[in-house]
Amino acid sequence: MTTIFATNQFLVIGLFLIVLVGLMMLVRRYKDPLASQLGGQRRVRLVEDTAIGSNERIKLVTIDGAHYAVITSKNQQPVILTLDQAEARDGKDVSHPKPEKADKAKTTSTQSSDTIAQPFLQAMKRARSRNPLLGFDK
Repeated sequence: MTTIFATNQFLVIGLFLIVLVGLMMLVRRYKDPLASQLGGQRRVRLVEDTAIGSNERIKLVTIDGAHYAVITSKNQQPVILTLDQAEARDGKDVSHPKPEKADKAKTTSTQSSDTIAQPFLQAMKRARSRNPLLGFDK
C-alpha cells in the first residue's frame, strides 16, 4: 500500500513552517529599523486621518518635518493649515516657560490656536450655509 504523505514530506513542511514563523518574529522585532531604512527617502507622510463629520475629514500630514492639517469636505476645496511643531506633537505644548513668563506664553499659544481654528471655522460655516443638513441640531 502506498501512503498519501511520506515522512520526509512532513519534515519538509515542518521545517518550512518553523523558518516562516522565525522570519515573522524577526520582522516584527525589527519592524521600526526596517521601516526607516526602506521608507527613509519619503518626504511626505500621512500621520493620521480622522472623520469629523459625515462628509468632512481632517488629515495630519508631515512634509519635510513640517506639520500640516488638511481639512477636506465633499464638493469643497480642501483647507490646509500649518501647525507649529509643539502643537503637532500629541496635541501638547512641549515648551516649558519660566514662571515669570508664563502669562506671555499662555497668550501666545492662545493666539496661535485661534489663527489655526479660524480658517477651519470659516470652512465649516461655508459648508453649513451650502448644506443646512450638516448642522448639529438634528
